[in-house]
Amino acid sequence: MKIKVIALDIYGTVLCSDDPENAMPPRRGFAEFVRRAKEAGIKLVTSSDANLDLLKLDLQETMRGRTPFGLEIFDGFYYLSMRPKKYWQIINDFKIKPEELMIIGDNRINDFGGAPNTINCLVPKYDGVIDQFDFSEIAIV
Repeated sequence: MKIKVIALDIYGTVLCSDDPENAMPPRRGFAEFVRRAKEAGIKLVTSSDANLDLLKLDLQETMRGRTPFGLEIFDGFYYLSMRPKKYWQIINDFKIKPEELMIIGDNRINDFGGAPNTINCLVPKYDGVIDQFDFSEIAIV
């Protein structure tokens, strides 16, 4: 089954979890990951339990001048307040089967505990300059 939508947790996954000044760039390899997803026709959405207005501001500030794109790369911003997160709104909005959704997050329980039969990718928490994880290494097609 082909991935049609990727739901990204943002804080600790794409953005550094402890960066109130937005001094840290988006996680290494994120721009390349986005390029590959878009070239493959895959939709990208956020799936966060954080305030969406603040999330958008943090994403804009962090990406400004560091990536060749801005918020337009996202096809939707989803506030998933329940713990663990439930993804049915995304699945229904995009009219996809659960197995066509890929979820990328940094917390096994909160990000994946409520997920239906999807492709899940657990990444280490992005919490500082010593982070060695590279987003571009995630296989998406």
